[in-house]
Amino acid sequence: MVKLRSGLDAGRGAITFWDSTVAGVSQGEAELSYDMQTNRYQAPAVPNLHPLKVGAWRAPNAHTNAFARESQLDALAAKAGLDPVTLRRRLITDERLLRLLDLAVETFGWEPAPGPTGRGIGLACGAWRQGLVVAVAQVSVDKRTGKVRTERFLEAVDVGLVVNPDGARQQVEGAITMCIGQALSEEIHFKGGRILDKNFDTYLLPRFSAIPRIQVVFADNATAVTQGIGEPPVVPVAAALANAVFDATGARVTHVPFTPERVLAALKLVPASVVR
Repeated sequence: MVKLRSGLDAGRGAITFWDSTVAGVSQGEAELSYDMQTNRYQAPAVPNLHPLKVGAWRAPNAHTNAFARESQLDALAAKAGLDPVTLRRRLITDERLLRLLDLAVETFGWEPAPGPTGRGIGLACGAWRQGLVVAVAQVSVDKRTGKVRTERFLEAVDVGLVVNPDGARQQVEGAITMCIGQALSEEIHFKGGRILDKNFDTYLLPRFSAIPRIQVVFADNATAVTQGIGEPPVVPVAAALANAVFDATGARVTHVPFTPERVLAALKLVPASVVR
């Protein structure tokens, strides 16, 4: 769980303060190259938080923190009447990340506008160690059933010199596929201390029919030291999908996975004056 408080000077598009508290993961990789006048990150220990042993997850801290951070930035942009790309361009202090943002937007062929636009396009930035990723997702949302479908997904990746382009691209495609499932359908249910999901009939991994058109583009950064490719691509996926849901409907989903029930509940909170 992540709790965030933040302030925005809408006139300048500047973050005046940022206060993040996380439980269940550390604050590792919580910070990104954004210019914030005042920021605080806390990760207090919570005794007996996990009754079960937890296993491995790719970039777990960065993934969770990026979901909260990038969703919050998107909400701030909407409040200020800014498109999500313009706000990030004003905040990003790392030239590598700024070039990667431009590469992602240009390759996707996206002309950003303040959301929600009804087009269902969302963006998120992420990092794992020195690897940088910018994701752009396009979704459709069935407002009657609450079902979210990923139509297109692009990631621009900077991990320095890419030694094996085909292998690296497969790693990114696999990460996107994995996290589409994590964001939209994979959930474990409990009752009376018992795990109810014992097989893949109820724990829903993404089928072939759920996988969108995936594009991967690598930054031409042969002068930088090669970084690992297994962790960075998972980091911004859920956030990009959540921001795309907002752009499509005006609804904010803040709890993964974005099940139809949670999407329908979020839709009920959207003011009638907002595009739906």
